[in-house]
Amino acid sequence: MTRRQGSYITKTKHGVYYFQIRISISEATKLGLKPPLFRKSLRTKNKGQAIHLARRYWNTLERKLMMGDKSSTDKSNNDYQEFLQIEEESQHQELYEAGLIRSALSFTERYNAIAEWDALEREHLWMSMTEAERVAMEWVSSEGIDLSAYRAQTNMAVGSERHDETIQKNTNQTELLSNLAEKHSARLERKGINPRTIKLYRSYLKTFIEYVGDRQSCELTYRDVEKFVEVLPKIPTNRNNGRYQGLSIDQIIEQQFGTYNTLAKNTLKEYARTIRSFLQEFVKKGYIDPISATAIEKEFTTKEKNPYLPFDKSDLEKLFYSDEYLKGKHTKASNYWAPLLALFTGARSNEICQLLVSDIRHEKIDHRVVTYIDINEEEDKELKTPAARRVVPIHSKLIELGFLGYVETVINQGSNALFPEIKVVNGKHNHALGRWFRDTYKRKCGIEDIGKSKKVFHSFRHTAVQHLWDSQGYELSRIGELVGHTHTTITGGYTHTLSLAKKAEMIEAMDYGIDFSRIRLWRPK
Repeated sequence: MTRRQGSYITKTKHGVYYFQIRISISEATKLGLKPPLFRKSLRTKNKGQAIHLARRYWNTLERKLMMGDKSSTDKSNNDYQEFLQIEEESQHQELYEAGLIRSALSFTERYNAIAEWDALEREHLWMSMTEAERVAMEWVSSEGIDLSAYRAQTNMAVGSERHDETIQKNTNQTELLSNLAEKHSARLERKGINPRTIKLYRSYLKTFIEYVGDRQSCELTYRDVEKFVEVLPKIPTNRNNGRYQGLSIDQIIEQQFGTYNTLAKNTLKEYARTIRSFLQEFVKKGYIDPISATAIEKEFTTKEKNPYLPFDKSDLEKLFYSDEYLKGKHTKASNYWAPLLALFTGARSNEICQLLVSDIRHEKIDHRVVTYIDINEEEDKELKTPAARRVVPIHSKLIELGFLGYVETVINQGSNALFPEIKVVNGKHNHALGRWFRDTYKRKCGIEDIGKSKKVFHSFRHTAVQHLWDSQGYELSRIGELVGHTHTTITGGYTHTLSLAKKAEMIEAMDYGIDFSRIRLWRPK
């Protein structure tokens, strides 16, 4: 039964590799197979992996031939168990690859749903992809897989009907789901995720585990996850309300559905994103069946986009040529300075509102002094992501408007906070500012939304990014570093490559065509 290595590999028109050999009647009798052709799917489109699996098949069969009947000795029984193990490994690989393809499909569909002209939104989606999505996209690219071919197949995904009754044994470890949830949260803490965000994720996972049961992870089935997905849109917003005390989720829905408010669409998406990330982490580590994780893969996604729009020049004129700015009618320093800081730094509102006077710093570069804002987590400040830690130079327009003089005034008043009037509400510094801008100032200035797309305080950030991209031609990766977008290298590290001098050059390039010299300097009321 001597054959040339590799000659037993065949490939179907669909790209799937098979192990295939011709065997004689005597060989077939010893092996318990049907002559003259033995053919077995390797369940992979990866040639290297196919060769590896096929050689293991070959070695196992060859040992069985040398030992005679497969039940004659302990050694041959071990060979038979190895034969079964190879089959299990190839099946696990197939399911793992199906999960990668499904994840890549989901991401590309969301990406393609964004208009081609909206480079900012596409880049934001790309930079916010999860680790599982990044692995899937890299694998699809390296294998040269055409996702359009899979998208056309209506039966690509393994349906729930096939897995309602049978748990696929594709795990090599197991632990209580609640223990895995704690490990997941601990990993997020090590990554530097906002504590308030982690607390929210914990509550999502707690609800998920409450519904499916705090069972061993290897027992979690596709149908368990699918059932949770089905009931999630029916869960009340105020689940901890006393009226629901002692009732399970199913009991609440059965007895009171229609009498309460349900979770908002964005909350549903956050639930899905959190649970999907949790499942995928422990699929990769061998605790959870890969098929189970696919039950939530495409749920709660929509092609309808309601992004925050950037401000155009007309909007900026309305906002900064108002009586509040031209006649000095602002009553709060934060209402005066925060819009200007957001426009000329691209910073998030919460980053601005929690600034300390000590965060305004100076550094001498090439015989000149660069004044900058140090956005950090000192003194219990909170940032959205680790990438948000950065320094941002202050535009000369802000200095001309008296920003440094304002900082000096606050220091002389003995305040540590840059905007002492700001009060923290529900853990957020930007609560009052966002509400004032949305409900009062924006309306007074006549800023109008376009359909379901909103213009809010966050639009200053979009305006800055789009200006640097469209008008100044800077690379999106550099813009992302300046404004604190999540942008990682292949190895997972956050990139910080821009010098302070280069950042200052980018900031000074911001010119919106607005005459800010018309604005009255800040004077406290």
